[in-house]
Amino acid sequence: MKLPLEGVRVLDLSHMLPGPFCTMMLADMGAEVIKIESPKGGDGFRMREPFINKEGSAFMMLNRSKKSCVLDLRSIEGHDAFMELAKTADVVLEQFRPGVVTRLGIDYKAVSAANPGIVYLSLSGFGQDGPYVDMPGHDINYLSISGILDTIGKSDSPPAIAGVQIADLCGAQWAIISVLLGILAREKNGGKGQYVDLSMTDAVFPWLSLFLSDYVVSGSITSRGEAKSGGKYAFYNVYETSDGRYISLGAAEPKFWTNLCTMLGREEWIGRQMDSALVEEMAVLFKSRTQKEWVDMLFEADCCFTPVNNIEEALNDPQLLHRRMKTYINHPTEGEVMNFAFPVKFSDMNPVKPKSPPLYGEHNEQLIKNN
Repeated sequence: MKLPLEGVRVLDLSHMLPGPFCTMMLADMGAEVIKIESPKGGDGFRMREPFINKEGSAFMMLNRSKKSCVLDLRSIEGHDAFMELAKTADVVLEQFRPGVVTRLGIDYKAVSAANPGIVYLSLSGFGQDGPYVDMPGHDINYLSISGILDTIGKSDSPPAIAGVQIADLCGAQWAIISVLLGILAREKNGGKGQYVDLSMTDAVFPWLSLFLSDYVVSGSITSRGEAKSGGKYAFYNVYETSDGRYISLGAAEPKFWTNLCTMLGREEWIGRQMDSALVEEMAVLFKSRTQKEWVDMLFEADCCFTPVNNIEEALNDPQLLHRRMKTYINHPTEGEVMNFAFPVKFSDMNPVKPKSPPLYGEHNEQLIKNN
């Protein structure tokens, strides 16, 4: 079976995390992704430590199966070469600050004049208009403005900084959806493309849906750590074990809570599921044994119990291994490099076998001469 994005050409003007994550997923599903890189070293992740050999490991993680074309978009030659490529493209994804592509003469207006079928996506922190349009930002800022950051952490502590880039990757996934919707809309509307303005702040805001469901009824703000899933109750929480490790519980349904209390030999707790005072009692109990001892007792007890894995444990977790979430890429200078696999399993197709991330400017001659 042919992959759904075979024959789709994507010009990728993004860098670092959000845009490259999106376009790599598109490449996995068969798209030809051409990474347009600046003559000043290209994607910043190429030179970001740590290095595997000569290449930054973050670049290796986010750019498999792409091509690299180095263009000076500020020069007449680079601008014209990009516009020639744009005439043959289906998608342009850019991640500059608002206004940059207009100054470069490669904005949607210019590209769509040459290629009316183009799906042109601008991915930015706050969007292409509004009072914050010129304000710089990073993941922590988008989480702050959207209200997400205020929900993370315990009630007696400041907001917790997430270890992963939540808004960036949420924006990346919405970018994937938006590109696919744009292509589908083009097919249904006589080949006409369109402009897509995607803000990472907007993208992550709907994650407040359950908080909003409380707010629209009560008109009051659910404080950090006071939501059912935020650490207020014993049944949905994280606990430290005697060896300094952690376990997590998600026993929200009564049947799972009953199973948990029964296995713990604390049947008297069954009726106290919504008693927030039980958190401290349960914390004392879990601190009495090691993580492994609790895993041996509760992992198969049908009570939504799991150990908190570190990254090495996650890479070797039986479930993730069974689901083949780890893959490897052979690179001409970096050798065999581990990567994460495409996360969705289909009945009748498999993603592209991972190809090496491109060397800097590797495909210039092929793309500029033959386009």
